[in-house]
Amino acid sequence: MAAWLMITTEDPILLGAGYDDDTARYYSWDNTVPLHASPSVGDSIVLWDKNFLLGASVIDEIATGNVKKERFRCPVCRKTKMQTRKKKQPPYWCPECQRGVTDPSVEWIEVNTYRSNHESSWIDLAGELDGGALRSLCYKPKSQHSIRELDLSRFKIALGKGLQHPVTRILSSSSKQIPGGHKPRLVKVRRGQGAFKKRLIELYGETTCALSGSAPKYVLDAAHLYSYAEVGEHDDLGGLLIRKDLHRLFDLGLIAVEPKSLKINVAESLYSYPIYQSLNDTKIAFEPNPKTKKWIKQHWELHRRSGE
Repeated sequence: MAAWLMITTEDPILLGAGYDDDTARYYSWDNTVPLHASPSVGDSIVLWDKNFLLGASVIDEIATGNVKKERFRCPVCRKTKMQTRKKKQPPYWCPECQRGVTDPSVEWIEVNTYRSNHESSWIDLAGELDGGALRSLCYKPKSQHSIRELDLSRFKIALGKGLQHPVTRILSSSSKQIPGGHKPRLVKVRRGQGAFKKRLIELYGETTCALSGSAPKYVLDAAHLYSYAEVGEHDDLGGLLIRKDLHRLFDLGLIAVEPKSLKINVAESLYSYPIYQSLNDTKIAFEPNPKTKKWIKQHWELHRRSGE
């Protein structure tokens, strides 16, 4: 499975009029970008903002198109690597001829566009690694390209013991390589999340976390017990209301529920945090029906397969 480090930024000049990115859902680029045709369906995608890691996922689909876009050039050297300046004047900078630019030249070009859909298996890893660490994990650490080939094995190790195994499990279980890539297919995205949460509130009440008990409704998320990437639909009996911090740990498999005893199992890497260790070996805060127990068992088998 190939892996790609892709940069997302709000700087419209640096990347040629910007791209319509939604970090946890999709990433956009075009054929002006080196390696633009390399990412494929089933590859891992790791996003960063030039300074820190944002998250990782697996590409479900790559949609292609054709549009016209603005491209900015330095009026002196005619290079296209223009950058914005947040504080200094003139407002733009040309790194090629090392000068400030007031009015860059603008031209319209036709480009082939690409957009990954990766929402169904997105893992929020915001701030876990800095930019320097991410650059060093690329096969070409000195590359300045917005798409860079990443050493996935070293990336997982760099995340540390607490995240290495959960991220490996999630990316591996979500990867469905399609030979050739870029093929149109149904994409299992998390549409209808709001209605899903509403139905869970009707089932369990709006102030009960399934793992920790009573909690303000504002901190409860609608969580899936199963891999949404594989099932592709919201099954009310496969969902629970879980406190936001516990939801993230549950998705990573750092917290799971033993299916026979219905007791919470907390990964040892969390024992240094009393708030989480105190949940270990306690029973969940509700009585699940048989179908919900089935989903609990599948979550357990996915995340405790390695014995963690």
